[in-house]
Amino acid sequence: KAKNARGDTVMSSSDGVIIDRTPPVAKSIQIAPSSGKETLFLTSPSAPVVTWSIDDPESGISHFIVHVGSFPLHSDLLATEHLDSLSRSLDLGQTNFTLYQGLIFYVTVTGINMVGLETVATSQQVVVDWTPPEAGEIVDGNRTKPRAGVFIDSNYQKDNGMLFAHWSGFKDSESDVIKYQWCVGIAQGNYDFCVVHVFFKSWSSQRYVPIIHSIYNVQMQLFIFNFFVRSCNYTYNIKSFLKRCGLLFFRHL
Repeated sequence: KAKNARGDTVMSSSDGVIIDRTPPVAKSIQIAPSSGKETLFLTSPSAPVVTWSIDDPESGISHFIVHVGSFPLHSDLLATEHLDSLSRSLDLGQTNFTLYQGLIFYVTVTGINMVGLETVATSQQVVVDWTPPEAGEIVDGNRTKPRAGVFIDSNYQKDNGMLFAHWSGFKDSESDVIKYQWCVGIAQGNYDFCVVHVFFKSWSSQRYVPIIHSIYNVQMQLFIFNFFVRSCNYTYNIKSFLKRCGLLFFRHL
């Protein structure tokens, strides 16, 4: 308020100052397209898009800093990106970020508010997995080596009540094997004897140890059966397929 010699007054006020003692609030950071929960898996050859939700209700956001590296807060895989306050996403494809099989990385977004306080949001581990699991081995029958307890392949059997198969060695170094699908056919490449069955790896406490599967009652006198096993990794749509000619001859008793 100002007053002159004649007694006239005038008033003016500032627009106010907001006291902000808290950093921005980070709600989420997402990598898309991807699959998985604790670890994210990329199956596309194109670099993903990073989106985030970081806001500051008091002073607002000044700018964002994005890191892409082998570890959180590292920028060894991509030069640090500085983005304005309106940005909420970054297309890594537009930054010439290159993917390759087996690449593991993290994306870290730092939000800085108008008073310089900052909050960091880091993505889950991201793994590039373009390949199916490695195929293992299928053993026909239910015979084991004496004393060793190791299953050995059978070419013939007289029991017409059950079929048995054991498999081992299926593995995936990037996203691991989570389930198997198996079936039986009377010719290689055919699934004509039974529908595909799903067996989740988590049902077994042992990794890559053969597991017994019994398959329907068989009422034939002479047949050649083929076991098929398909392993699926965490990317779901990538599978390896292994077929084996079992040569299991059945003789009706």
